[in-house]
Amino acid sequence: MKMFSKKGEIETSMLVKIILYIAAAVVIGGIVWMVVGGINMKDMKEYGCWASNGFRSGSIITKELLPSACDIFNVEEPVDMKGLASMMKKSWWMYGKGDWDFEAGDDKETMVYFFSVSEDIDIMQFMGYLYATRDGTPVGNLADSDYTYLEKGSQGRTICTGKQIHGTGGAEGKPILKKLDSEGRPAYYYIMFWDDTEILGQGGEYGDKIVIAGKPNLKQEGAYYCWSLVDQSQLVEIPYGGDRRYIINRIAGALGL
Repeated sequence: MKMFSKKGEIETSMLVKIILYIAAAVVIGGIVWMVVGGINMKDMKEYGCWASNGFRSGSIITKELLPSACDIFNVEEPVDMKGLASMMKKSWWMYGKGDWDFEAGDDKETMVYFFSVSEDIDIMQFMGYLYATRDGTPVGNLADSDYTYLEKGSQGRTICTGKQIHGTGGAEGKPILKKLDSEGRPAYYYIMFWDDTEILGQGGEYGDKIVIAGKPNLKQEGAYYCWSLVDQSQLVEIPYGGDRRYIINRIAGALGL
């Protein structure tokens, strides 16, 4: 089969084959490296998700032809702040740290982790934890923190929480991840990746997000609220429906500021 047409353009079928060969080589090579290095199955699944996302984000052709190796990670053991930060960072990494687009013409959230917490986690305290640590170790410089890692690569604010987590008060409610639900059973949450897609230079101005949510999609959650380092009394809202415009919401003293 000819690789180039008369106009010198690469044939689509050959291009697809090349991409498939490269993708297979990268994934297989990475798995072999992990097996030799004694890496566990969870790490291998995360690597496979990252690798497949990288190739699928390249074009509409690769997105349609290459299967996703990603699946929701069901975390069996409850997590603390360190574990929550780690899952958020891995989600950001697996989905391209704000550099990759996945959907043709629409924004879409993807479930990444399903988890519970080992103790109640106040989101404002958790944000302080992200500012002050990296991989659980205190840092003396904000540039070295987990917060900065999550904010790099995307327009706007990356870290968001779902309306369900804020309770009946909506944006003005105090956001807390509860260890137990109202019936005394373990409460469960999602870490979502929200893809703000750019198509032909249009869109993408708001940036990709990592969302801690109580429901598996924005429609059920009702809204996402995105956090600022500079002023935690001001959150940016992503409402469900319409053009998904960002609406600035002032948070009253309910957050204790």
